[in-house]
Amino acid sequence: MNRLFIVLLSVVLSVAVLYDYGHAGGSGLKCGTRIASIGMRQDEVLAICGDPNWTRSWEESHESGSVLRNKDFYRSAIIVYVEEWTYNFGPTRFIQFLLFKNGILVNIESGRYGY
Repeated sequence: MNRLFIVLLSVVLSVAVLYDYGHAGGSGLKCGTRIASIGMRQDEVLAICGDPNWTRSWEESHESGSVLRNKDFYRSAIIVYVEEWTYNFGPTRFIQFLLFKNGILVNIESGRYGY
């Protein structure tokens, strides 16, 4: 029963991590005549929108699924590299927050008006 619980917990955590990768609040950011959209790499967004006004980065650790070896279950951690880029386009547009996980754009959120 204990091993079954560990396997089920691993599956639930794996699904949660995968959902988090694909879940996005906004769909795109208009930069000039082009649009940066969910799923793009950092270098693609940089080419479209230019350098962000601010950046911050951190690492998140998520448990991976269990692996059966020699009749025992083992778990390991998955490290996810996270960066948030902030664009301030001035007082006529909202500040935009772009969230990247492992170099892929996964979320775009609007803040208050820029300055």
